[in-house]
Amino acid sequence: MPNLTDYASFLIRIWNSTCQDSGKSQEEWHGELECIQSGQSWNFKCPEAFFTILQEQVEKVGSPHTQEI
Repeated sequence: MPNLTDYASFLIRIWNSTCQDSGKSQEEWHGELECIQSGQSWNFKCPEAFFTILQEQVEKVGSPHTQEI
């Protein structure tokens, strides 16, 4: 089993909601990234924000033997 400092699990939730803006229905995507170990969560509205948050968290894990794919 990996050392806890070398391991992190995340739950990703993504959903679509409709909002009324100036009489028009507009769909918006929302998301949440949750760290299973700490329970901390982050909300995002675009894929770029999700990847930025995830990258920051992966860098905090800091495993020296992590390989890029």
